[in-house]
Amino acid sequence: MKEIDVRGLECPEPAKIVAAEIERERPHALKVVTDSDECRRTLLVMIPLLGYRVAANEGGEGVLRPRISKRSLNIGAILARGYAADQALNIGKQ
Repeated sequence: MKEIDVRGLECPEPAKIVAAEIERERPHALKVVTDSDECRRTLLVMIPLLGYRVAANEGGEGVLRPRISKRSLNIGAILARGYAADQALNIGKQ
């Protein structure tokens, strides 16, 4: 499993590095090592938006290691949620 060490970097730099790595390599799994709680929170929000999930969030000695893995996208469910959201927004506009 590939590991990206972003310890000592301040946001948004770690998020940019992780996003670029995911975009470039499309890894099946990835481990990110950070010592910043702010960075960890940012990554926990950003990673699902890139089509991945945080499978584990290991830590120790001030180091956080989110373990990232590719999730399968259910396009039907995504489209259904989008349709439901559109319908909710259009209520009362008739």
